[in-house]
Amino acid sequence: MNPPFTDITINGRIYYQPQAKQQQFHDAINNRNENGLRDFLYGGAAKGGKSYALRWEAHRNCLQYAGIRGLLIRSSFPELERTHLRDLSFDLPIEIGNYNSMKHTYTYWNKSILEFGYGNTIDDFIQYLSANYDFIMIDELTTIPFYLSYMFRLRLQASRKDFIPFFACATNPGGKAHGEVRSYFVKKDADNESYPGYDPKRICFIPATVDDNKILMERDPEIVIRLEQLPYAEQ
Repeated sequence: MNPPFTDITINGRIYYQPQAKQQQFHDAINNRNENGLRDFLYGGAAKGGKSYALRWEAHRNCLQYAGIRGLLIRSSFPELERTHLRDLSFDLPIEIGNYNSMKHTYTYWNKSILEFGYGNTIDDFIQYLSANYDFIMIDELTTIPFYLSYMFRLRLQASRKDFIPFFACATNPGGKAHGEVRSYFVKKDADNESYPGYDPKRICFIPATVDDNKILMERDPEIVIRLEQLPYAEQ
């Protein structure tokens, strides 16, 4: 069993320190050789820090394993930009890597590459489905038709003997793929006919609540009040 993932420290400075539920997500992936898990969903309430943890899980793997390639997807470029690309340049020191805005790739000093993609139709994703990745991540999984998300898993392929490919996602409830995602990850009763070889023992679901994000709750204690003022369906 690997030791618990506690933080990402570079030259004595802590760049990322996960909160308790985020650490549970990281540890589940980090110990996949022992626990047998391969597909991971960090899902539930908004404001729980899911997207942030997803991006830093990508950073963690790319920093630890030289020469690997990962893919992180959202349903549209504006969402990708607001959630990930806007903050990407502030994540790590400049000597660690650089972002190519034309290719939407972040290249690390050790030649690992994190690619950022977007779309919600087969035509959008053709360019990504012709490549192979050591890990694939989808943020807001339920906003993309699940048959497309599931197809991405077929593009997983290890580029190192010591790296086990994995599929990791984050999402809020609702959206066009809510039913399939719930069946696949939460209820774990997905149809073997639709998903040949489906094994619930290889599926990990980590539930999220706004209370998990202690930093946000301390900074903005009225966030829960505003969330409770949403229409009941949105709540």
